[in-house]
Amino acid sequence: VMDYFNELTGSRCAALAPFEKALSTVKSKDQCYTAEELKLVIRWAHVNWGHSFKPENLCRMTRFDGYLSDALIWADGHGSNPKACPHEEIIKLWNEKFPSKAVSLHEWNRRRPAYRDLEAVWNGKTTQGNWRELKHMGMAFELISKSSLFGTRGDQPWLTLDWILNPKNWGSVYEQAINEHRERKGVKA
Repeated sequence: VMDYFNELTGSRCAALAPFEKALSTVKSKDQCYTAEELKLVIRWAHVNWGHSFKPENLCRMTRFDGYLSDALIWADGHGSNPKACPHEEIIKLWNEKFPSKAVSLHEWNRRRPAYRDLEAVWNGKTTQGNWRELKHMGMAFELISKSSLFGTRGDQPWLTLDWILNPKNWGSVYEQAINEHRERKGVKA
């Protein structure tokens, strides 16, 4: 398992203890975590965290069950969009629709909460049950730009991409934009 970790992450980890602890921890009914489960969690963390991580953090038993659960969902492909979130392209779409609220690509990074919020939106499915694509995000921004939210409050400093992508706001903002679009077309919701 340690060799797999080193090969995948390009590191030179020599500490066996975290891996041994994971492999000797009983998860249920006298069964320990398997090497395959540990490798899956390593692969999941490498893809999703994208930065160097330590085996001590990954194999922390108070969190390992959650990591394994997320990794199993990820491996099935049910939990996330098969295409990685195209942050740069989505930010460019936003900046085209909302030049007065433009986001600097230089400032758009993992430390920004909205970065993760955008990934959550990207990993959601459309109302037709399909994975989101760039065209869906463009259409969402188009509808939002024409909604009463921007018609009446567009000059408000708090009305930004960060605010819209916040999980508390995204659903209602997008739903309002869709409903107003349908009303303009004469379609009842």
